[in-house]
Amino acid sequence: MVLKLVKKGGTIAYDNTLWFGTVAMSEEEEMEDLVRQSRKYVIEFNTFIANDTRIESTIVSVGDGVTLCRRI
Repeated sequence: MVLKLVKKGGTIAYDNTLWFGTVAMSEEEEMEDLVRQSRKYVIEFNTFIANDTRIESTIVSVGDGVTLCRRI
């Protein structure tokens, strides 16, 4: 839905891309249940962004990660 609101060349930024670093952890590693549950959604969203041909994206490793997307 957001892409419909952004003109070509426009930028979208979203925070917490790395979700406390858990997106890089294996499923077997110990983490709180709430973090584990939310982690799934963050990984799913990151995968969607990485595969969407309508945008170019990059992760800025500031804090908990920020993804910058440019609509093409």
